[in-house]
Amino acid sequence: MKTVSPRPKTRGLNRKSNCARVWLVLLNSLFSVIGFLMLGLGCILKYNSDLLNHYLEPMLEAFRENGYEVSLTDLYEAVSVILIGLGSAILTVGSLGCCGACCKLKSFIITYTVIVLAVTIAEIVCAVLLFTMRKEMESTLQPMLQASIRNSYTGDAGVDVTTLGFNFLFTEWDCCGVHNYTDLHLATKWDRSVMLYGFQFTMAIPLMCCKLDGTFPNMVIPKDALCALYPHSSNSNYHKGCYAEVEKSINKYQYIIIGSGIGVLVLEIGSIIASIYLFKELLFLKRKLLAVTPRTPRVWGVLNF
Repeated sequence: MKTVSPRPKTRGLNRKSNCARVWLVLLNSLFSVIGFLMLGLGCILKYNSDLLNHYLEPMLEAFRENGYEVSLTDLYEAVSVILIGLGSAILTVGSLGCCGACCKLKSFIITYTVIVLAVTIAEIVCAVLLFTMRKEMESTLQPMLQASIRNSYTGDAGVDVTTLGFNFLFTEWDCCGVHNYTDLHLATKWDRSVMLYGFQFTMAIPLMCCKLDGTFPNMVIPKDALCALYPHSSNSNYHKGCYAEVEKSINKYQYIIIGSGIGVLVLEIGSIIASIYLFKELLFLKRKLLAVTPRTPRVWGVLNF
């Protein structure tokens, strides 16, 4: 009777490898959920934006009460593309890491490692450039913002995305223009003429640059109704540039931003180390298994050379 020799026993993954697997599965499961939610929200914005309009109705109603009929179609389109693209990328990478660690798929693990390593390097490069080339970036960004005002800003009654964005900045950061109110004088689409008491006047600043009460877009008409014609520091923010004000706000929370960035970087580096260690152990385990597994001899013919 033919007897079958038992398969040699091999040792499985060690404790460190199992810890690496748990780390990768938990972390990438979280990122997969985040990516799925972003992807779902992007699809809702793109294909069923009326569902979101229900939650934005109070803001839209405030615009209508002020005589503005706002369409958020362009904004939805831009945001949906970003959410779908970013959500798909996060979901894909998270699935690679989670499935690779859970199912011990070396091809998934090495692909995940390469992607996360590339993203980490790109983030470090961007951070270094941000700190070392700050002046050069400012000299590029500020003219771009000024060009956006010059080509797209339409004043207080504007309902396009660019105008709404700048008016939001003017009211929330108590500022006017990129550097100051003179940037708005270059706006080719802003009709600065206004009829008052039967006479035509030219506005120096939009009403959104006046000192207002309330929250955007439901703003209260300023007490000094002539602030748009004759602005000064007590009735308007005409002398304060938005670029400097936003920069102050960012600098105020710079330690929180830097700490968050370092935290994300630590998570990424930890994932890279865990995936490399797990890949190495899986490769070692496979080689060890092949070394102890007996091979069945192949019979190529009846001749014995």
